[in-house]
Amino acid sequence: MLALLIQRKGLLLKSFFICALTSSVSAKTLIFQSSDVSSQPELAEPRKDKPVNTGASSAPPKTSLPAPSVNSELFFLVEQLKQEVMMLRGIVEEKDYEIRQMQKLSKERYRDIDQRLQDLSKKLANAGIDSRDGLVTQSASVANQPPSEATGVVIPVGLGGEVVPVQTPKRTGGAVKETEEQKVAYQNAYNYVRDKKFPEAIEALHAYVEKYPEGDLTGNAFYWLGEVYLVLPKLEQAKQAFSIVVKTFPGHRKLPDAMYKLAVTLDRLQDPASAEQYLKQVQQQFPNSTAAKLAENYTISR
Repeated sequence: MLALLIQRKGLLLKSFFICALTSSVSAKTLIFQSSDVSSQPELAEPRKDKPVNTGASSAPPKTSLPAPSVNSELFFLVEQLKQEVMMLRGIVEEKDYEIRQMQKLSKERYRDIDQRLQDLSKKLANAGIDSRDGLVTQSASVANQPPSEATGVVIPVGLGGEVVPVQTPKRTGGAVKETEEQKVAYQNAYNYVRDKKFPEAIEALHAYVEKYPEGDLTGNAFYWLGEVYLVLPKLEQAKQAFSIVVKTFPGHRKLPDAMYKLAVTLDRLQDPASAEQYLKQVQQQFPNSTAAKLAENYTISR
């Protein structure tokens, strides 16, 4: 009986020892596996930022660039505006210089033209024309009388009744036939008047009367000189130009208009008595003309 108990106790001890040994081996195995797993790289879980290959071709991933800075954009715009302002300032300065040069040139042209007109008036005065007042009272018969072929002189009656010889341009058969060159030169000068390019018109008309002092179109040129000067207004020069037409071109088709415009010019020069005299004269000598009708309706400043 005792032997049986001892035998059982021995079996129990063996069983317990075997169980303990087994538990120890299992624990070591688990610890070893755990250390192996922790030492290996994490390859099992795929990265979330990588696209899954589905077998179809896909576009490469876009790389996002950093947004530009607001300050850098403003700086760029300011620099661009500075460049544009500098460019515009240069254009303005250039145009201002051109305007000053044009004004200077215009003043020089006017001085030159005025001087040439004064010189021309002196030449006409030396030929027997009184250019100080520009007043001539001619009878209708004298005004329509052709120049003498022998002397080339028309004798008008002055204000005081004295006879004043006036040298007129030489004319063949009462009028000088203009050449084609003269006609072209006159037309070019008249085009400036028509287009209201007054400095160019004055220069061209002066050049014409100096180059072609004899001819029917010369009277037209002096008349348009007066018109241009009246518009500017340069009243003394206008008075001289109209007076030349009245004195040196009797019977000219522009004579009635020149008389009327001379009256208007004298009125603006505060000479109403002389202006009224010419208004009456144009109505008497050319009653059916447009100038006479204008003179009849004109009111003199008092």
